[in-house]
Parts: sequence; structure tokens; C-alpha cells
Amino acid sequence: MKLEQSLLVVAGIGGIAAFFLPFFTLETQVLGIKLAETSVSGYSLVRAALNHWDILPYEPGKLAFTALVEAWQQASQPKQFLQLGGLSLMVLGPVIYLLYSLGYLVRGLAGKQYQRGVWFNFLYMGLGWGYFFWISRDHSLQLLGQEIGPKLNFFTLASFGYWIAFASVMIAAFSLIFEPRSKASA
Repeated sequence: MKLEQSLLVVAGIGGIAAFFLPFFTLETQVLGIKLAETSVSGYSLVRAALNHWDILPYEPGKLAFTALVEAWQQASQPKQFLQLGGLSLMVLGPVIYLLYSLGYLVRGLAGKQYQRGVWFNFLYMGLGWGYFFWISRDHSLQLLGQEIGPKLNFFTLASFGYWIAFASVMIAAFSLIFEPRSKASA
């Protein structure tokens, strides 16, 4: 297996592993004392969705998905729909990164080269930062029984699952550096 294909396979495996790790972590604090921590991972969201539709029981992740569904049902103003749309995009991030990672794994095993993902990587990070900055200025979004407010920052919320997925996309793109010159000139 060539180096560029090996890097694609490693990136694919890393991105798939990131799906099962926490992407975002919300902490509940009172007077500076950490009371609870809620983590959102792709795996927990998929399991919670399956639980919500009565396909496969899963109690630990039920709260986050149910809270998101209930928030969509209770939204009535355009601003609330925009906030929930941004939150839904952030929550769907692990699933999108999983699809990219599966593509890297398949392409690497098939002997093909990297195709896409870097622009999504930076777009997701930029939109995430902008979204959390926007809602941190507005105290109207309630999630998991807590008001999301002023101390919300994408870079403090992003957990190691997100950073591993981010790195896997960058490693996959980095694999193009090791592409043979004969293919590059053709």
C-alpha cells in the first residue's frame, strides 16, 4: 500500500473513531462549581434518534435528542428557527464527518486518492464559531434544561471527538502531497 493510500486509511479510521467520541461538551456550573457535564457524540445522537422512533431502546442519550425535537416543535419565531437550524447543523456534524471518513477509508483501500473535505472542515469550524458567538449574545435558547448564554464558545465546547475528526480530514488532504508525480502531471 502506498503512503498516500495509507494516510487515507488512517484518516478514515480516525474519523470513524471520532464518531463514537464526544464532539461537544456542555457543562452546567453554579457559582463556579461544575455540577454536570453533557456530551454530544454522533453515536449517542443516532442511538437517541433510534430510541425516539421506537426502533432501538437507548436511555442515556434520549434527553439531548428529545430536547432538540421538543425545541423544534415549540419554536414559533423566525429567530428561534434560525437558532435551532444552526444547532441542528452543529449536532449533525459528527454524522457528516463519519460520511467523509467512510469515503476516505474506502478510497484508501481501493487505491484511489483524496477528493474532498477540507473546505467543509473550515466551513464547519467557522459556522460553529459564528453560531455559538451569535447565541451567546442572546439568552433565549434553552437546551437540556439550561439556558445557553454568555460563556459559550465553539473552541471550549468542541471536545476531542471533533478535533480528531478535524485532524482526520487534514491528514486525508495531506495525503495528496505524497501523490506520485506521474499521476499529478497526467
